[in-house]
Amino acid sequence: MYSIKLTDFDKLIYEKELKSFLPKEIIDFHSHIDSPYLEQYSFSNQNSSWADRVVSEGCSAENLLDIYAKVFPSNSVTPLLFGGRLTDIMGANDYVSESAKKYGFNALYCTDYTMDAGFLEAEIKKKGFIGIKSSLSNPPEYIPEKEMRIFDYLPQSHLEICNKNNLMVLLRIPRDGRLKDPVNLVQIANIEKQYPNIKLVIAHIGRAYAKEDIGNAFDIIGKGENTYFDFSANLCDDAIEECIKAVGPKKLIFGSDLPVATMRMYRIVENGVYYNVVPRGMYEMADGEPHMRTSDRRDITIMIYEQLLALKRVAHKLKLSDSDIESIMFSNAKSLIDQCKNNLLAAGDETFGLIINTIESNLSNHVTIESLAKMCNLSASNLKQIFKKHYSGGVMKYYTQRKIEKAKALMKEGYSASQISSMMGFSSQNYFTNVFKRETGVLPSEYKKTLSRE
Repeated sequence: MYSIKLTDFDKLIYEKELKSFLPKEIIDFHSHIDSPYLEQYSFSNQNSSWADRVVSEGCSAENLLDIYAKVFPSNSVTPLLFGGRLTDIMGANDYVSESAKKYGFNALYCTDYTMDAGFLEAEIKKKGFIGIKSSLSNPPEYIPEKEMRIFDYLPQSHLEICNKNNLMVLLRIPRDGRLKDPVNLVQIANIEKQYPNIKLVIAHIGRAYAKEDIGNAFDIIGKGENTYFDFSANLCDDAIEECIKAVGPKKLIFGSDLPVATMRMYRIVENGVYYNVVPRGMYEMADGEPHMRTSDRRDITIMIYEQLLALKRVAHKLKLSDSDIESIMFSNAKSLIDQCKNNLLAAGDETFGLIINTIESNLSNHVTIESLAKMCNLSASNLKQIFKKHYSGGVMKYYTQRKIEKAKALMKEGYSASQISSMMGFSSQNYFTNVFKRETGVLPSEYKKTLSRE
């Protein structure tokens, strides 16, 4: 199965360029795993790409954790899991579900366009997936690859299920026009309008790997409150910069696209076309791939480091704060995952859904376990028992964490600790300060200093 060995040059990149730039906690929003026991697809599949060919061996959950330990030795990385490109979708989903339960991770269900919507909904709820990852690996055979449209492999019946249950859709868009393709833009805008409850994440910033791939996309899509972008496998400074300018750092999410992100490469663009430049002789398929070139350079690091160096360059140019980087690398994903997880739980437990909604409606008030129970028409003991089934920390712990998250958002809007303590129903500014320090490890004043580097 899959493994990685870092060079001294890789280690130097991490220590000198990335270690101090990255937050301690990271969520990898885009990671593939494969069961070591499943048969892999042939590379002759019409939609197999250089990425499929680079990952010639499957990457198990254990392999993925080993990669994180080597690539991010000073960070704690939590993945959002889904199946690899090369294995049977149903078997991959079962393996992902088992791995997620084993390690306490969250996961997305990889779909096939032929799946019955009722079956899909039952699978998601039964196995605890928080959304779906649309797959291009098994498209309708009668549609040429270059003419593929989003709704050809992501049917609207699947979108209706996700909209009904407030779940996530991680979307890899098709077509040579990539992000700027007018057909893609019309269909993404349609999803945003017609399915407003879906947490829509456009993978790879719409595969805009060159500036020329962007076009006027951000004038058309990304305006909805539930639309996000992950920049997995995207090394294009222009795409990352334009995305942040258009939707803000709260809508950009880090994803690696592991295991392919361990590939040794750097990316160049010529005449609007991207090329992955790899060490000569390292990848057998390099000479036959239209987006691959070879080089005799020795100082070639891995894709995931190149991706993060691109983010660092953009962060410096746009003067992003440490808090912005923390949001991109961790908090944005955590918030999105938590929302979808709670939505899934609420969909299967109406009473739990009522508790969650009541908490969200009363974050600006002072709430006790007794008052919350009364608002939900429950006894305090019954409320605690129901909530404990879904959240081990307990109801008041969850309530406090949500208040602090709301307080952080207000700080980013410019409100003072004194104003926030009043707005959020704390008995005093001193009490707010103590709770904030207990939950975050820093004082409100210290946190606010991280919001800007100016």
